[in-house]
Amino acid sequence: GIPELSQWDLTDEAGAFALDIPAPGTYRLIVLRRGFYLVDAAVYLEPTGAEPIQILAELEEEQPDNPLAPGRIIGTVVDQENGRPVGQAEVRVEPTGQTATTNNRGVFDIENISGGAILVEIERVGYQTRVDTLASFPGVSLTVQFSMAPEAIALDPMVVSVRSQHLESVGFYRRQQQGLGSHWDRAAIEALNPVQLSDVFRRRPVALDEMRMPGFDIDTYPWEAVAAMEVYVGSQVPARFPDSCGILLIWSARN
Repeated sequence: GIPELSQWDLTDEAGAFALDIPAPGTYRLIVLRRGFYLVDAAVYLEPTGAEPIQILAELEEEQPDNPLAPGRIIGTVVDQENGRPVGQAEVRVEPTGQTATTNNRGVFDIENISGGAILVEIERVGYQTRVDTLASFPGVSLTVQFSMAPEAIALDPMVVSVRSQHLESVGFYRRQQQGLGSHWDRAAIEALNPVQLSDVFRRRPVALDEMRMPGFDIDTYPWEAVAAMEVYVGSQVPARFPDSCGILLIWSARN
């Protein structure tokens, strides 16, 4: 890399790299790799048109009796939208596998980082995972700020239903929730698409809006005028509608 130009590159399998030089001059060239001593040299570079400048950097392998001083990363993780600290973010450094967790100020500190290119991965629930490649210098503490973009969270759709005030007042919905008897509201009746109202239920004594209707032929009553119906048998009959055999309740449509 060339620090003053903020230019960095990773060598390929052949050890080759490419950096852009805007103008002739003396530049600080840094070459570092894990397990090798750092190369930090001033190099005069002069572009010659389309032809690339050839540079040969020779790295000396690190010796066990003369190890390089470890580096350090002090990082701060913030919200990309509001700049607030992001606490409890999980930070992982590869290839060493070192980890840390940000505190309530969004700060993490990882020591004993070997020199060379490292991969920093940051994860936090509610944010998009961030991955960056950094250059770690032997014996140098890096201070870096990372911003994380909030991640959209899919929510279950909201279901809004409008209930009849009339059916609410006569206790239809309460009895329906109790699970006793059989219940049909207007939507359920429409779904059955009956020809006659008797197509919906078994024949029982009939009450229309709580008025007993002995001998009432329900098929003379248009189903389009019905807001809801309830059928109860035997012991399921609510105390409000006493009948030892059972009862059919019809609630007329009202605003």
